[in-house]
Order: sequence, then structure tokens, then C-alpha cells
Amino acid sequence: MRITKIISTLMILQYAYSHNGDDYSPESDLDGLANGHESNSIVFPSKNLELLSHLSLVDMGGDFDTVRGNDIWGWTDPETNREYALFGRTDGVAFVDISAPRTPIFLGFLPKTENTKNSTWRDIKVYQNKAYIVADVKTIGDGTFNTNHGIQIFDLTILKNVESPPVIFSSSDHSDALMAAHNIAINEQTGTAIAMGVTLMNGNQGRAKYAFLLLDLNEPTSSPSFAPLKFDRESYTHDAQIVTYSGPDKDHHGKEIAFCSNDDVLAIIDLKTNQFPQYLSSTTYPQVGYIHQGWLTEDQRYFVNNDELDEQLYPGLIETARTHIWNVEDLDNPQYIGFHDLGLNTSDHNLFIHNNLLYEANYTAGIRVYDLTRIAEGKLLEVAHLDTEPAITVSNSFDGAWGIYPFFKSGTIIASDKFQGLIIGRLTDSLEIWRQENFQLVDLNNPDANGTLWGNLAAPDKDGLTNLQEFAIDSDPNSKTIENGISTSIRQFTSSSEPETMQSFQTISFIRRLDASFMSYNPEYSESLMPDSWQGGFEFVEYSEGPTENTRIETYRSTIPIEEFPSGQGLFLRLTHATAD
Repeated sequence: MRITKIISTLMILQYAYSHNGDDYSPESDLDGLANGHESNSIVFPSKNLELLSHLSLVDMGGDFDTVRGNDIWGWTDPETNREYALFGRTDGVAFVDISAPRTPIFLGFLPKTENTKNSTWRDIKVYQNKAYIVADVKTIGDGTFNTNHGIQIFDLTILKNVESPPVIFSSSDHSDALMAAHNIAINEQTGTAIAMGVTLMNGNQGRAKYAFLLLDLNEPTSSPSFAPLKFDRESYTHDAQIVTYSGPDKDHHGKEIAFCSNDDVLAIIDLKTNQFPQYLSSTTYPQVGYIHQGWLTEDQRYFVNNDELDEQLYPGLIETARTHIWNVEDLDNPQYIGFHDLGLNTSDHNLFIHNNLLYEANYTAGIRVYDLTRIAEGKLLEVAHLDTEPAITVSNSFDGAWGIYPFFKSGTIIASDKFQGLIIGRLTDSLEIWRQENFQLVDLNNPDANGTLWGNLAAPDKDGLTNLQEFAIDSDPNSKTIENGISTSIRQFTSSSEPETMQSFQTISFIRRLDASFMSYNPEYSESLMPDSWQGGFEFVEYSEGPTENTRIETYRSTIPIEEFPSGQGLFLRLTHATAD
């Protein structure tokens, strides 16, 4: 293991020589991490992600023999702050009140557009309390196809006053601007939208495919303005994110920029909503399979995408799922950084980024959550997961977790599974909870602060300590709470004797989180706290079982007998640590 960074001053503790050596074993306030959660007779194995509830397709009014789940989105009522899941099905959309996430309420179902067929692909986004719903189609064997599904528009405010649920809803409005579309993306700041993978009627020429249609959702829905965009090489846009750009490339500040997953390229497009859209760049990477979908980091410096088909197109070369990372600080010249290897023989699907965490719905590998602090190095740290299809062997099939929505202020996470339906969960005692408790949102979204969240420059409680270290030992090492002369952040600080020599030695023990195993520790002592006064002289003794499944107790002992320690009224101890690749 190669040490890459040394960070000092984790723990400073004054130890008085009058300490009597009694064991100190405070009750831990750490919650145990369950190996799985049972709901509807199904156990969903997980780590750091608690299953709050689960609604099957049948629970949401679906026929399991004919109906499957697909995409998902969320909505929060701005007046009541109630939260809702918008669950896509092959035959329409189910609406669920998840404001009490352990007891969700299935409110009702919006059927697909009349006289259209079921669709494997349905997509939902929200603007100004309205849901915009599209569905994709394929030519059927008899030559027919799903005509005129259009864009269903649903007034979400209806959900706050549903009597005697569940009910069958009707569309509030409908647009015939298109026949069918695979996805829809919306800039919720402006109402600019693009419908992607679009099928249109082209006069007497029959159907025509376009990369996307540019839509203004502020126009009357009966005739929204749109401009078809089609290029020879990038003739299909599968998914996209639209932002009002405020990132590091000052040449494009204030523009509406679409980051498009275009099959074999990442296409960055200036939408020029009052003109014709224009490509800024079109870039790919080695062994590209299918750039399916992606999302920007909150500082707009990096773009992360999944590749849905590389495992299948490069057998023997690519066996496990890869999540790809780009530096997009220059929109005209994005730089491919590399990929994170999931390490599982699965295919990856939809992903989103919130509060410096990456949430992925990865088919048979279920829900995966990664910390993005080291994204500039092309590295992701998995902090949580939940298997939504425990009965299915992990493979690169297209079964399992389809979509995920992590943007609720409550911290509730919703995900859709093709067979299992709606999964409702939240992160448990994880890095995300630690971040939320110790940092303000402005810090989490600040690119300058993000770079130091693992380092010794970040100290939200102003104690000068390194917050990664505080996370790793599940407490504030500089805690002012003292019992028996010992800081409560330390499990034990005792003296022990060797029978052979009758000499006593200092012994220090502390709780370590297993998901912080990337850190190594080295106890040091000082009599004066002067920078050049710190000395080593401790050695690792043993691991022992921690108070929860996710912890262990580490014990170190000095190699210097107590009587040979420096004289004085007190002795200061600290733990330095190193992070490693």
C-alpha cells in the first residue's frame, strides 16, 4: 500500500499521570448496520443505506404479469413541503406520497396516452409543479407503432387533495409536438426542455428521427415552440442535463448548456434558445460502448457518465461496470480523466449527483452511492449500497434498479426497480450524514471547500482537527466531555504491565469505522506541544470487535516504559494519520 498523503494533529489529549488505569468503555451511540432489510417477504442486503419501505408493482395497482417499472422522478409541494414519488411503468405513471417514508400512500395512476401501446421506456421530469411525461416506441412485428403518445402534462398540485386513494388520474394537458421520445430533460430555472430520441411525422414522408427537439415549456402546450436538431454523426441524443451555466469556463457564463449522452460521444451543446443550437464539443474515450446518461458535479467542473454496453461489446477486455469521469472546465475542450471500476459484472444505468455524492441505479448491482471528494484523481469511494434484486445473480443483464432520485431535502432516496417496484430509503450513519452535520450547504457546494473535505484545512467546528479523522473514529477527538480523565472520543487509555519486566506501558485504544480502512494511524507524544517535540514510540497491538458491525477497536502500546517518559505535570498525545491508494 503506497502512502500518498500525511495529515497531522488528529487528536490532542492531555493525560495526567494520576490516571488510575481503569478501563474506560463508554456506551457507543453508533447505530448497527443491518445486513439486510425485510419488506414484502424480500430481504434487500445493504450497507449504510436503510430501506424505509417498499411498494411492489402490485401495491401500486400494476399487474405483475404484464407491467414493469422503468424511470422515476420526484416532486416536493412548495406550499406543504410534502414529497412525492413519480414512478414510471410500462403502462403509465404511479404517484406515491412518501412524506412519511415508512408508510407511503399510493395515491393513484395516470394511464398512458389513449390508443397507444405499453412502452418499456417512459421518462418524467418536472417544471413549475407540472410533470412532463414521454414514452418511446418501437416498430411492432406487424408494422404498427405507437402513434401520437405526445407529451402528457400532469398538474401535480392535484396530489395534495386526493380523496379515497388510489384513483385513476387524467392528464391536465397534452402536447402533440412529437409522436414519441425516449427521454426529456428540463432546465427548471428557465423552462427550457429538450425531448430526446424523438419520432415525428415528416409530412408525407412518414416518420423521422431527430437527436432532440428544443421546447419552451412557457409557451402554450398546444403549440410549444421547438427547433429540430439533427447531425450526421450525432444523430441520436439518448439523455441530457440542461443547466444555466455558471462554471469555470467564463466564456459561456449565463448560457443554457446541454450535456448530452450521444451514444458514442459526450456532446456539449449551447442551446441558444433564441437561435439554432450549436455544438461546443463532441468527445469520446477508449472502448466506448454506449454513453447512456450522465450528470454534472455541483460546481460544474466535472461530468460523470455511465456506459451501458461496454461490458457486452468488449467481452474479455471489459468484464465489470465502469463509471466515466470528465474534466469539463473548458466546455470547448473537455478532458477525459478515466473511469471508476465498479468491480462487479453488471451494467450501469442512471446516475445523479447531490451534495458531493454520486447515486447510481446499476441494474443487478442495485443502488450504489459514491463520495466524489477525489473525483479530480478519477477516484470514487463507495459509501453505501442496497441490492434491489437479491434473487438475481449480479450480471450485465438489464434487470434490476433502473432509476434513482436523491434530491429531496428530507434526505429520502427513491429508486425504481424493473420487477420490485418502488424502493424508499435513506443513508444511515454514513459520510453523507457526517457531512450534513458538520458543513453548511454553501461549503458542500463550494469547489474550494470540496477539495479540502478530506484534508487538514477543513474544520467546521473550528477545533483545528481534520474532519476525515473525525469521521473515521465517529467522534470529535477534541471533545470537551471528559470521564475518568479521558476524552470520550477514546475507547481506552490505560497503563499495562509486562510480567517479565514489571514495567508499565501506555496503551491507547479507539473505535475505528471499517469504511475508513483507507487510513493508517501513528500515535505520537509530546511534553510541550512544540512542533518539533512530537515523538513516536508506539506500536500496534491488536484489533478487537467494535460496538457495531461497522466498527472495530484498535489498540496501540508505547515501547517506552512509563517511568522513562518525560517528566512533568502532563503528557500530550496525538494520532497522525495517512491516507493511501
